[in-house]
Amino acid sequence: MHDLGDGVWTYTAIADAHELQGLGLPAGATARHVLVKVVTTEDGHENHRITRVTTAQWKDASGKDHGVQFTSLQGHHVRD
Repeated sequence: MHDLGDGVWTYTAIADAHELQGLGLPAGATARHVLVKVVTTEDGHENHRITRVTTAQWKDASGKDHGVQFTSLQGHHVRD
């Protein structure tokens, strides 16, 4: 992860083909994930909020290009 500032990290990764099919994308699609994690302290507890955005592209049977971007993961956890 790259530290972007106080309590903010990010990284990018190439998406696995099996994961993309599980997300409903067609075979042959390629994609990149960008994950952002922001850590805050609330009521004495450390909160980690995580969001991942996926950008995918593929060609259909006729060779036409398609692309989509969506939030593929979002969540948080609390550390004492």
